[in-house]
Amino acid sequence: MTPGALAALIDSALSQLPTAALPKRIVLGYSGGLDSEVLACALGQFKQAPNSAAIECLLVHVHHGLSTNADAWAAHCRERAAIYGLPLVVEQVSVKQGARLSLEAEARNARYRALCGHLQAGDVLLTAHHQDDQLETVLLALTRGLGPKGLAAMGVCQPLRLDSANEAEAATNEQVADDTKGWARCAFQLRPFLHLSRDELKQASDSLGLVHINDESNADTRFDRNYLRLEVIPKLTARWGAIAATASRSARLCAESQSLLDDEARQRLAPLLDTCPYSVQPRLKLSPLEAMSKAWQAQLVRHFLLGNRLAPPSEVQLDEALSQLLAARADASVEMQFGATRLRRFQDWLYADTVSPERSGNAKPKASPGTNSAITLAELKAGIETPQGMLRLLPAEGAQFAIAATALEGQLSLAYGLPGSLKARPAARAHSRELKKLWQEQGVPSWLRATIPMLMCDGKLVAALGVWIEADACARAGEPGFSVQLSRCP
Repeated sequence: MTPGALAALIDSALSQLPTAALPKRIVLGYSGGLDSEVLACALGQFKQAPNSAAIECLLVHVHHGLSTNADAWAAHCRERAAIYGLPLVVEQVSVKQGARLSLEAEARNARYRALCGHLQAGDVLLTAHHQDDQLETVLLALTRGLGPKGLAAMGVCQPLRLDSANEAEAATNEQVADDTKGWARCAFQLRPFLHLSRDELKQASDSLGLVHINDESNADTRFDRNYLRLEVIPKLTARWGAIAATASRSARLCAESQSLLDDEARQRLAPLLDTCPYSVQPRLKLSPLEAMSKAWQAQLVRHFLLGNRLAPPSEVQLDEALSQLLAARADASVEMQFGATRLRRFQDWLYADTVSPERSGNAKPKASPGTNSAITLAELKAGIETPQGMLRLLPAEGAQFAIAATALEGQLSLAYGLPGSLKARPAARAHSRELKKLWQEQGVPSWLRATIPMLMCDGKLVAALGVWIEADACARAGEPGFSVQLSRCP
């Protein structure tokens, strides 16, 4: 296989991007092993084509520090990158190690974090996965009891979700991102060699005279992939010579079936979702699920959780959760936790969140009872991070109720966890009422009440932001005012 033919495979993979334009940057995860060496050679040839000149191409070698040969491998990659005419960055990472940690998984997670640190939305990550890797992935999915999504294994083109720190969630890097509403928020992982066998790549390497490294850890059968590659797959191949190709076909068929299922699930789920005005997290109406089959109940709740970037419970756990959630009385509050995912029922709605430690950042103020932090109108207009999302005040345009500009002339502050005995009078109410009664009246779950930002001016309540505006602070017709916008924090 010629360098030009290899480069054509990159072109073919790029044609599968859901966006019309070519990416501005292509990042190749370059280990220096046989597969990535061939792909680096192909990328060097691809970069020389006139239509690729505007695309920035970068090799990134991740130095795990786990082998005494790691420095030599980095030196090899620098030397070869110069030959291919491609810039190289060596990223040195620290891999978590411990008695209960999988070194294989932790090294992969550290590698993906390092690679994705070089990606912006719309960029492409190239990896040299091939047909034999696909067989390993399918077999691993079978050992874990995964369904069609897991058996779909790897695709030639898959969205790669990035967070605000320009890192992907490493645990989901090899899965199809479920939330693909906005391609502008994704990078993409391309695997142009996925239909080629390792033997074909070795033949290409030999014919081109490429030099590659050999990682001694690839012979360690304590690692699952190595065990499959060295102990299991040779026996399977001896019996069924085309098993890598047929497993790839099965993975592709599973991916097609999963895509159809995802489309149907999204259509069925949409009318059951509601976005709270005081929270960026949608909630799921439970009563309509009762008329559905158990399979669809589980499918829709699973999609609901994945759409909120939460790990679904196992099959057994989800079955138990649905039994409790759907059998509960209409006024019952149900709470359960599976790993870091917490499910709660309140007034026929399912709420879900994570109980893992909050991400680092300058979230202000914290949602603890009794806190009261000074804030300026300029900061509110620019946007401030709250426990329920990014809060902004925008000029009111056609809003039924708006905060009067005159109600904000004074010392502003955001308070949390105000006493339930405090009285308030939302707009359109004739009389004031205690906060604890108003929370119930507005259907705000008890665990969210202390996280609702209460806007104060000179110590007087102006609004429970996203829930109500005080009658005295409500703008009259034609009077300038502000509406509340709540969005996900970046």
